[in-house]
Amino acid sequence: MSKQCTKDAFYFYKLRFEKENKGKVFSKGITNIEVAARESWRSMTLQKRDPYEVLAKEAASTQKTGPKVDKTVMSESLIESENNKIVNEMVRRSVVNNTVQTNEYYFIAANIFCETGVNKYLPAEIALLKYTLQDGVIRTYHTFVNPETIPMGYKFIALELSETTHQLPLPPNAMGEKDFDIIQQEIYKFIGNAPTCKQGFIPLFTVAEDVRMVELICEDLLGSTSDQAINRRYKTMSIDQLLFDLKTSIGRAQKREPFSGESQFKSVDDATSQLNREKYKFLSEIACEFHDEKDCSKYCCLSNVKRWAYVFSENISVDLKIPLVGGKHFPIGAENPVPSVELNCAHNKSTANVTVAGAHRKSKCDQKYNLNTNLYSQEVESYSSRIDSLPAVTRNRRPRNYFSGENYVRQDFGRGRGMRRG
Repeated sequence: MSKQCTKDAFYFYKLRFEKENKGKVFSKGITNIEVAARESWRSMTLQKRDPYEVLAKEAASTQKTGPKVDKTVMSESLIESENNKIVNEMVRRSVVNNTVQTNEYYFIAANIFCETGVNKYLPAEIALLKYTLQDGVIRTYHTFVNPETIPMGYKFIALELSETTHQLPLPPNAMGEKDFDIIQQEIYKFIGNAPTCKQGFIPLFTVAEDVRMVELICEDLLGSTSDQAINRRYKTMSIDQLLFDLKTSIGRAQKREPFSGESQFKSVDDATSQLNREKYKFLSEIACEFHDEKDCSKYCCLSNVKRWAYVFSENISVDLKIPLVGGKHFPIGAENPVPSVELNCAHNKSTANVTVAGAHRKSKCDQKYNLNTNLYSQEVESYSSRIDSLPAVTRNRRPRNYFSGENYVRQDFGRGRGMRRG
């Protein structure tokens, strides 16, 4: 039996060193990357070696007791699939019930100091935002978090992460609230009695790559008291999936391609690309004061949730002919991404009504055919009653594209040519 490889601290450092310096030519004529890693290791301080010592201890513990089976990790893909189905059903219901414009969505973003173990994160900053397609950004919540201490062995990792991203000072000098119970109550107050989905919880949306991290942070923050029943009311879901489902569902319901010269999303990856755009990442006015002063607004949680809201407005609100308002659907001072929805929808080949698109000859921009009015649906019902009054033979001989063309009235109620053609 071959001798088992000992995974000491240097072993884990070498793995990282090889990944970061692959193909690099080192000084002093060193060509062997392991030799170069050893030289670098010898020059490191004990403080910088601490994270790798921790990894070595965890590896040694695993070798003795055997690998621990994590059922949560094993079923992670299944959970993600189920969550995506929930989002899809939520969107479908809002479109069918014609409430898609006023449905409330809560976006959440978080920064961390470091990951301190398996499924354990040390939060540094949290932001939430309440949003509807009709009203855009309604209100926001933002706070820094001070965990007071960083576990032994993780200070160097936390410092490196802070310097390269959010630049927040580390505990014990961190900014923000130390009492997690206070943060919990503030979040409860912000969300209030928001409507739950069919499954009985309030969904909080964040980018797909951060869903697991944000969910675990929320469990720590919202579960810091004995009232675990309250904690189960919230669940973190993918905002990428929400954007994709809204865009495609509304497009299918209206039987049209979106205007503004953009095509429908072909996959969730298209939604992710929209959320990751650089368009407003460096706009300081939408970030908090700290990140504005540090000139790193792209890493601000408050900036993140606002930018996601603006992406939703630019991609979906305009499809519903909702006029965009500065500070609500796009940043104050920025150029309106869709200056005239009325002008754009004049070139649209379908109507604003989801159920019976294309059943009239009026201008598609005429306000009397707006989704929020009953006049249009009443007129369609009038047409339907006139059809039902026709003899059965005549009704069965309606043109094949009866509900899909502008010649609907002329063919069936004009000179009758459509009926005679059969």
